[in-house]
Amino acid sequence: MCIDLIGPYKIRRKGKEDLVCKAITMIDPATGWFELHQIPNKRSGTIANITEQEWFSRYPWPTQVTYDREKEFLEKEFLEMIKKEYGVKEKCVT
Repeated sequence: MCIDLIGPYKIRRKGKEDLVCKAITMIDPATGWFELHQIPNKRSGTIANITEQEWFSRYPWPTQVTYDREKEFLEKEFLEMIKKEYGVKEKCVT
């Protein structure tokens, strides 16, 4: 699984307040299947919870999780979820 954060994107709406959207993308490179979920904040705990609820609880567990060097992925909550709870190998890319 490859995981990344995108945004914030500003969505302009005529006559209404602009929307700001931040999201997490999770992709299975073997099948091309992906999930995209809006996130309320970029905290490591939030990212870990969404990843667990939207991927690990619904699909077969990946053998490896690839992520970039954003601080949300390098903090304790996310890394513990991957390594200790699911025993999945991690791969941090530049």
